[in-house]
Amino acid sequence: HLAPVPGTDTALMLALAHVLLEEGLHDEEFLRRYCVGADVFADHVLGRSDGVAKDPAWAERICQVPAAEIARSGAAPHCATRCQYRQSVNSARSPPSERGA
Repeated sequence: HLAPVPGTDTALMLALAHVLLEEGLHDEEFLRRYCVGADVFADHVLGRSDGVAKDPAWAERICQVPAAEIARSGAAPHCATRCQYRQSVNSARSPPSERGA
């Protein structure tokens, strides 16, 4: 269970996505087939579009969750088969939060 500072959950989710992409734990075929803009999202998360990788160290400074915990959660064994990260609040309304691409 990760407990980010309120309003920073999007930064945490971007860092988890970074781990999934870097570790090759994402389903490339699914993304290519069903997700419009997945390549743009990956470029944003990996820092190709703006030079800022949204990695666990980046998120730690924002959401106060240790980078090692973020990396461990993103690469957890259950994620190798199927996992889903959900956000229940629209954090784009919160100034400290990283806004998605």
